[in-house]
Amino acid sequence: MMQPWDRSTWETLISSEKKERLTELLPLLPVPFENLHMQIFEQFGRRLETGVVSYEGREFVFVPGESVEVGWEYPKEKNSDKTDILSRLEKSLQEDLLFSPQEAKIELQQHMSPVRQIQRLPMFIEREPFSVGWIPYEIEDLHPEDDKDLIDEIEKFSQSTDQSLEVDQSFKLERNDDGIRLFIFDDSETFEEWQSIHMEEGFSLLNEEEWESVYSAGADALFPWGNDIEHFLPQRPPIIQNGLGLIFSVDPYLKELTSTAEEFTGKGGDGGAYLHGGFAKELAYLSTATAFRDREEHELDWCEWIGAFLYRRVVRIPV
Repeated sequence: MMQPWDRSTWETLISSEKKERLTELLPLLPVPFENLHMQIFEQFGRRLETGVVSYEGREFVFVPGESVEVGWEYPKEKNSDKTDILSRLEKSLQEDLLFSPQEAKIELQQHMSPVRQIQRLPMFIEREPFSVGWIPYEIEDLHPEDDKDLIDEIEKFSQSTDQSLEVDQSFKLERNDDGIRLFIFDDSETFEEWQSIHMEEGFSLLNEEEWESVYSAGADALFPWGNDIEHFLPQRPPIIQNGLGLIFSVDPYLKELTSTAEEFTGKGGDGGAYLHGGFAKELAYLSTATAFRDREEHELDWCEWIGAFLYRRVVRIPV
């Protein structure tokens, strides 16, 4: 079996060799992946041919290990692309929040994680994130007596023309081409309780550094799609599939759950804090920057954040 599973070695293999190595690897993993097939993903001039597998209907992509730089700092050299977005952010901070020019620069830097070099280990990463707080539930599994009130609400919703209905931290209904989907709000009171229920054996979360590296997928820019806000934001909802085959919901209202040495943190959003303020779009979407850290996250506890959290699981390669 080939080791190490680093990207430089991986890219020297032809497609049949890659598939053969992954086929040999799958039985050694703690998760019964199936349906292995090869796909090619491209972004920023980089091309990755890799394996995609599935587990209980959810896709995972093999991401080779790689030495990468994460974090952000002010560029040392003048660059028109980077200079434009930074100038606009600084201007928004000065006009909307009344910072001085120097304070605006400090504010931006303090919102970002510091630059550091990491060795990201190889792993299978879930392609799409899923809601932590809202759990899909089969309407057919509702109990006629115990769940009578909810069944009545579903019936009223079915007779309406509404596309969705949400009762805060209780249940949510969404209408699509297949009918009505029901989501029940998770009632875990702590991160540890949620983990014990939803993170099956063999799965883990990305840590902050790993998340930043796969979110950016090599983008030398403030945002994972580049530095051009206008080019990206017309999408509704904003979604990207990057050069690693991973799909991200770029939404300031949401955060993707990552692990830390202490417990957890959210990445890729701030609960809509800047968006709520009616600020310029550059500032409203600052929290979706690759290295953004929400300094006010600690002001709310797990139960208050859970509705805004998304999660994706990973399975690490035994190297």
